[in-house]
Amino acid sequence: MQRVKRLLLILAVLESGCAQGPEGPAMVPDINAASFVSSPKTIAISRALGGEETNFFLTSEIDNEGFRKALKVALEKSGLFRIVFIDLNGDYVLYPKIVVQDMFPGLSMRSVFKVDYRIVDGWSEKELWQRRVISTYDAPLAEALYGVSRVRKAHEGSVRENIQSLLTQLSEFVAADSTRDTSNPAIKPAGDPR
Repeated sequence: MQRVKRLLLILAVLESGCAQGPEGPAMVPDINAASFVSSPKTIAISRALGGEETNFFLTSEIDNEGFRKALKVALEKSGLFRIVFIDLNGDYVLYPKIVVQDMFPGLSMRSVFKVDYRIVDGWSEKELWQRRVISTYDAPLAEALYGVSRVRKAHEGSVRENIQSLLTQLSEFVAADSTRDTSNPAIKPAGDPR
């Protein structure tokens, strides 16, 4: 019985001190779909690049697939596009590339997250839009006691901020694209009964 208690204690210490990657739902911002312009077009999210896998013994990192899933959930909740695909072609294709994910340690952990986003036409592959979105998030000591947990919280927060900024910029893109693309019968002017 004493051995079991020791083993459980060792496992608890290891668990509290080992890195875990950011959790998907925690990377998705709170979204008010009514605040975004919506498009009748579809969008596909290409494979994300530049992410890193979390090393259990080192530090939490933002991985490609987790980031892509958070993007998909956020885009679906925003209502910006009729359908959001992964691994299929859409009217638009979004290419996310993580270029920086830095952590600045201290009592308050600061995460800096930079992503290059490109949108291309899904049929012609012509580039339509590109932006670098930079976000930061400070995870204070009060948010998580253990350093590795604060690192994870800081990463989750910087991804949330990044995606929120992306959604705002995409709403502007959708609004500009819908006024520019009057030849597309799928986009009807307001009040058009057709």
